[in-house]
Amino acid sequence: MNTLHVHRSKELDDNSPSKDDKKDPRVIADLVREGRFFEPYDPQGDYAEIRSLFNVRESVVKNMARARNRMQAWLRRNFPEYLNCYSKYDSKGGLAVLEIASLPRDVYELGVDGILLLWKSKKMRGTGGRKKAEKLVEAAAANMWLDYCAAEKVAFLYILEDFRRNSERLEELDRKLEEQVRRLPNVDKLLSIRGVGMQTVVGFIAEVGDVNRFSDPKQLVKLAGLNAINNESCKKVGEHRISKRGRSALRRVMYEAAGSLIAWNSAFKALQVKYTTRTTNPLKRRQARVVVACKALRIFHAILRKGVDFDPSKVIHDPAAGMMPA
Repeated sequence: MNTLHVHRSKELDDNSPSKDDKKDPRVIADLVREGRFFEPYDPQGDYAEIRSLFNVRESVVKNMARARNRMQAWLRRNFPEYLNCYSKYDSKGGLAVLEIASLPRDVYELGVDGILLLWKSKKMRGTGGRKKAEKLVEAAAANMWLDYCAAEKVAFLYILEDFRRNSERLEELDRKLEEQVRRLPNVDKLLSIRGVGMQTVVGFIAEVGDVNRFSDPKQLVKLAGLNAINNESCKKVGEHRISKRGRSALRRVMYEAAGSLIAWNSAFKALQVKYTTRTTNPLKRRQARVVVACKALRIFHAILRKGVDFDPSKVIHDPAAGMMPA
């Protein structure tokens, strides 16, 4: 039973927003009697494995984001000059130094030769060599005189351990998901589309399941909450927007995929240009990106269900390219 339906229909009988244990079962029973319920989809086989692994991956990604935020906060608080030495705070060479010498005073005492010896012992390449080591020591000298709490070292080591553990888990999950997805038919045809990566395919299959249960691609668009809804009354025509119902993770996956397709695939880029530059009701860039996401859903549905090859010429000339009204 859709909880939103229960919430919005509970006032039909008594015109009251009240809620109690007697009223809710009656409202639910009335909706069931009217046939306003859904049969939940329970994926089986490889689809169940992919959805379970994808859900675990989503939790690991959240933990990874927290670990990144904690590490950057620690660096800004204790060693802000380090962030000027590397374009990426999680550089392997930099983290290897901080693991041994976390605080600026420790880095300064380690010295240039000590840093180079550390990188050599760990067989690290692409660390930047002596110039990068000298830059690190120079950055550490800027505030080495500050009196740091000894517990900050312990805190950083815990943060670093959490960061690396989640990184390893993420790599393992990605490897398992790729193995599972490649077992399914026609997946290679999806990956052959320029701009479509493994993460997009994994997210799509994990959220949709068996695509053969959808006879019309419009059902997929609605499942993702990307379908346009009207706001009209008599002569008043309001602004159209997407429903944002259904599976939010699928909507996020396809919206991100649309950005990649626009950036790397000329056919989808042309589709975006078509909708943003048309003379009648041109769309904004984000609206056109939704159109591209809808078109990608239709293409994914056709390829996985029928086994056809991707044809770039049909992307822009297909009249059903997107779901946004003219």
